[in-house]
Amino acid sequence: MKNITYIILLVLGCQLSSFAQTDLALSLEEVISRAQKQSIQSRQVSVRLMSSYWQYRSFKAKYLPQIGFQATLPSLTRSLVNQIQDDGSSKYVGQSYMRNSAGFMVSQSIPWTGGQVELGLDLDRTDNFNFGTVNYLSNPIYLNISQPIFRFNAMRWERKIEPLRYEESKKISAEEMESISIQATMFFFNYYTAQLELESAQLDKINADTLYKISKGRYTVGKIAENELLQIELQVMNAEARVAQATSDLRSSGENLRNFLNIKEAVKFDLKLDDELENIVIDKDKAIEEAYKNRKMATAHQRRRLEAERDVREAKWNNGVSLNIQANFGLTQTGATLPEAYTNPQDQEQLSVSLYVPIADWGRRKGARQVALANKELTELNIEQEKISFEQDILLNIERFDLMSNKVKIAKKAFEIAHKSYDLATKRYRIGKIGITDLNQAFTSRDNARKSQIQALRDYWVSYYDLRYVTLYDFKADQPIDHKLDVEPKKK
Repeated sequence: MKNITYIILLVLGCQLSSFAQTDLALSLEEVISRAQKQSIQSRQVSVRLMSSYWQYRSFKAKYLPQIGFQATLPSLTRSLVNQIQDDGSSKYVGQSYMRNSAGFMVSQSIPWTGGQVELGLDLDRTDNFNFGTVNYLSNPIYLNISQPIFRFNAMRWERKIEPLRYEESKKISAEEMESISIQATMFFFNYYTAQLELESAQLDKINADTLYKISKGRYTVGKIAENELLQIELQVMNAEARVAQATSDLRSSGENLRNFLNIKEAVKFDLKLDDELENIVIDKDKAIEEAYKNRKMATAHQRRRLEAERDVREAKWNNGVSLNIQANFGLTQTGATLPEAYTNPQDQEQLSVSLYVPIADWGRRKGARQVALANKELTELNIEQEKISFEQDILLNIERFDLMSNKVKIAKKAFEIAHKSYDLATKRYRIGKIGITDLNQAFTSRDNARKSQIQALRDYWVSYYDLRYVTLYDFKADQPIDHKLDVEPKKK
């Protein structure tokens, strides 16, 4: 009765365990797709791109009209001040007053000239508690203009560089998404290899048990020596150990894959891989052309050239003659009441021109220009070297991919031959045509050929996604890779 109860509980436990664990059959493409949509790495890419987008939005907002309100409500002062008397003596007297002010303003940067314009209005009220008086000062409208002359215009260069920086960040995000494809391929094959290893180990355990039963019968009738029977028994023990190790490896690689895909619930993966590969032919010139268009490098080179040129201009203009014009135009009035402060307002104008001319700087300006020019030349040399390395890297990836394609075909054929040889050796051993040494040799050859085939498939797909990464081009679909990472709000 206890045995029956135990069996029932065991069956129920297995059923509950199967219910708790979801079976998930995935291909390599589906694993990559899930990784690019729901992995933590893909979310990090999206967040970084979102940050770049808002930085770019903030930059563009700098050149839109800025509307503001400022106020002092109130500013209260009560203190002693030193006051000069009519006879020339001084005396400390108390003062007590409150000031309130408020104003609206609209400011606008002028990127073409590097200047600033501000249009606004304000009102100021002062309450003198010593004398019980109130005084208003109004500026119904005013216009301030600030314009540097013969100075470096940083805004003009920002408007050229910042759009490139944002475009570069979008291409960096696309590259990072493709690097996730490579990681997903690694995790896929780690689990897929463990999955095949467990299937192979379980099959070899069954074969080893069968051969051990046959060998025991032969040993009983004296057809084989005890030494050969012991070797078969050792083979059974090794098969059991291999099953246990493969089970552990499969569990470990499954957890790694589940965590990488950011799957919260318990799942049992069943990975599928088609060993019939498509005939993908890579045109070298097109691969290089697409890489220049799709990856960050061309945009980064353009940005770095502009930054080097900007530094040269800045070193030239910021250390020489400078002129700054400040102008203020508007209306103003004062009065004891608010209506009086706006009655018959008077004109107010203010103009100031400041000039700076360097006379002797002991070579500082020349040194700054020479440093900027040298850095610009170094930037050009680095860019040229990066172009050479970039194209060489693409060509090496194409060569490696072609090599892996041939390697997969050879490995597949080698495994088919080794597998047939092992089946034949097993049959011959069962009828006593060969000994255990020949059988073990056939088993080892088949096992090595199977591992070589899996490794060849891993190398092939890794090299393929490496090639996609360095070009951001889908050679199967014959089109650029679009990860749909645009975070800009859609216009309605």
